[in-house]
Amino acid sequence: MAVIGLISPGEMGTGIARAAQDNFHEIIWASQGRSERTKQRADKYDFRDVVTLEEMARQTKYILCVGIDYGNPNWSIETLDRVGEAGFRGVYCDANTKPPERKRDLEMYAEAHGISYIDGAIFGNPPPQGKVVRGYISDTDWSEDFASIFGGPASTFQWIPIKGDPQFLKMVFSAAIGAFNSISVLANRSLDDPELVQHLVAELTDGAFDHRVDGKQMGLFPGW
Repeated sequence: MAVIGLISPGEMGTGIARAAQDNFHEIIWASQGRSERTKQRADKYDFRDVVTLEEMARQTKYILCVGIDYGNPNWSIETLDRVGEAGFRGVYCDANTKPPERKRDLEMYAEAHGISYIDGAIFGNPPPQGKVVRGYISDTDWSEDFASIFGGPASTFQWIPIKGDPQFLKMVFSAAIGAFNSISVLANRSLDDPELVQHLVAELTDGAFDHRVDGKQMGLFPGW
């Protein structure tokens, strides 16, 4: 049985942690500075309260960080630094959506502390929801071991190690979903106007739309 430190028991973090619980692992968390609602959620699922991040660092070899910045853009970096200062030298997965510069800072702080860092990105809503929810993590020497803690034949959550960048994968996924939803709405509305549909088809098949566009040479927005 492994002991996993959870930062923190929000809806998503709790859902993922319960997948590890289903594999007979123990979940610990630090209640210091957290809301009463969070404490009630952690108590509901028997997460053991160790009160402080410093004590968490002493009791586990695995930490999963799933949270928001709580109004502090440096929260994720300060949190990793804090457990590192307390002597944590295990596997630390930050699964929060983040810009590239924050990812680089997290990797830098982790390396300075001797922490085995994993970058992660979560897709979908908190498990369980009737199907398996997936998260993608950077492929490191310790990623398979970390993923095995949560995965199982009946698990509601799976970590999938990938060679690419999990944050970029999530960005592309979000853009694709946004584009698909927009197209669906506009297409459905255009069905009420046959003449509009006729002109739309003409432009898409033999008009302004260029099927030969090379996406590698284009940015999503200026400067990117």
